[in-house]
Amino acid sequence: MTKKTKRPLPAGNGAEDPFRDRNLLRTILETIPDKLYFKDAESRFVRNSRAHVKSFGVDDPADLVGKTDFDFFSDEHARQAFEDEQRIIRTGEPLIGIEEKETWPDGRVTWASSTKMPLKDEKGEVVGTFGISRDITRQKEIELEAKNLTAALKRSNQELEEFASVASHDLQEPLRMISGYLNLIVRRYQDRLDQDGREFIAFAVDGAQRMQVMIDDLLSYSRVTTLGKTFSLIETEAVLQRALLNLKVAVDEAGARVIHGAMPAVMGDARQIERLFQNLIGNGLKYRRPGDVPEIQISADKKDSDWVFSIRDNGIGIDPKYFDRIFGIFQRLHTREQYSGTGIGLAVCKKTVERHGGRIWVESEEGKGATFCFTIPAGLDPAKRPAP
Repeated sequence: MTKKTKRPLPAGNGAEDPFRDRNLLRTILETIPDKLYFKDAESRFVRNSRAHVKSFGVDDPADLVGKTDFDFFSDEHARQAFEDEQRIIRTGEPLIGIEEKETWPDGRVTWASSTKMPLKDEKGEVVGTFGISRDITRQKEIELEAKNLTAALKRSNQELEEFASVASHDLQEPLRMISGYLNLIVRRYQDRLDQDGREFIAFAVDGAQRMQVMIDDLLSYSRVTTLGKTFSLIETEAVLQRALLNLKVAVDEAGARVIHGAMPAVMGDARQIERLFQNLIGNGLKYRRPGDVPEIQISADKKDSDWVFSIRDNGIGIDPKYFDRIFGIFQRLHTREQYSGTGIGLAVCKKTVERHGGRIWVESEEGKGATFCFTIPAGLDPAKRPAP
């Protein structure tokens, strides 16, 4: 038979009981790291923890007894605390986890997360309040720093976008003038130019044209946010069909086969989603293997709270070490002689997807085609969509 261990009995016969209410309260008040306090019906301090006493810069706990928040804090904070406590006394309803801004007479500001409860006597009558507060000043400072940093970053991004738009517009006219006069020189003085002269002018015209394309792409990049439309419910089937219509000439010239499954309805900017499809499908047409017929498969699958769109091709593929690089602005993996473009298309795709609250990535192996995937949240409630 298992021998039972006897539990120690409470001390008796006048012996000190370490678990008596008075000793428990004293131990808690002396050791608890949070600020614990008791107040009477007039919101005057009755008992205070050592940590609470220390926060007031007082050495003797007795120096707080009988005083109120008006003796230590600014009038605004003290009045709010008094009103809260009197409401608790009248209603018996506690305040749990409230954040309090504490302004001291010297102008110093601290923050506390506080819970305040009614204090009752043996008869159940509310005779005061008690509360416990934890200092969250550093947490609030970090939140404020993060908020200020976010605001500064938002302003900086907006300024960069506005600068890109203005600078691009300002560059358009001189480029058109350069191209126009170069072409005029060719037409008027072609007979007077030798082979080198004609080649030099051709190089200059080509450079001006490439700069024009780059400016147009830069404008498209900056306009993703500056000129984006308010989100509305769109049928991505219709949006995809418009993108394919825009690409019809390129599809026909390549003899490409483009197939797709059912497409869902989502909240978004129809014009931007159309261009997103157009860019990704266009990449599948451009980066095809010599001699191969391009095959592009487009699908949409529901996964958790997102729609995952995939555009798969059978082209030249991408080395995995370049996966992160390809979504950067002006990033190219090939020379202009191999493939045309400015290296902005996928950056525009990334910015568009992020504006819609999603993410974009690529799955590929070199020489084995590529699958570009992006997500758009499936929720149709505009109030739950990311801010345009």
